[in-house]
Amino acid sequence: MSRDFAKRNNKNIALARSQGKVLTFVIGFIAGTLTTFMFYAWQQKGSSETLTQAPLKPEPEIRLEKEIMNFTFHDLFPTDEVQTIAGYEQPSPGSAAAEASSFLLQTGSFQSSRDADARRAEILLLGLDAFIQSKEINGTNWHRVMVGPFSSRQSLSRAQDLLARNQFEAMPRRSTP
Repeated sequence: MSRDFAKRNNKNIALARSQGKVLTFVIGFIAGTLTTFMFYAWQQKGSSETLTQAPLKPEPEIRLEKEIMNFTFHDLFPTDEVQTIAGYEQPSPGSAAAEASSFLLQTGSFQSSRDADARRAEILLLGLDAFIQSKEINGTNWHRVMVGPFSSRQSLSRAQDLLARNQFEAMPRRSTP
């Protein structure tokens, strides 16, 4: 007798497949739980054996002694003198020249004024004051994009960090009025 497979009952096949998946999940879950429990019990047994086998010994007392060091370099420096190059003296922090100086950041130098203006606009969008300084070098006109002025090194560092986070390289410069 021939059989028509087109009219098979598809509901029974789908039910059998879903029951097989559930059964596989339950068996896997039980096996995983048992394996985990066995591993945990094995770990507990191993740790309790090591605690009971080895008696605890008191650790020896460690004494820290202070060693007094004698540095004499401060006696050597007053006798040595370092010559400075004229024009490169840094003003001392308490002097009037140091307070009058301010700091700038150079973020680019371009031959095209259009490129310099585009960089200035990007920096202005970050909330920093920027200006363009034109300078002729070896017969070529260069346009420097400068940020600032900053009155303290701390504000200079903050601005330099903001520029670095936005992928702009900045070179600090000192400006005296």
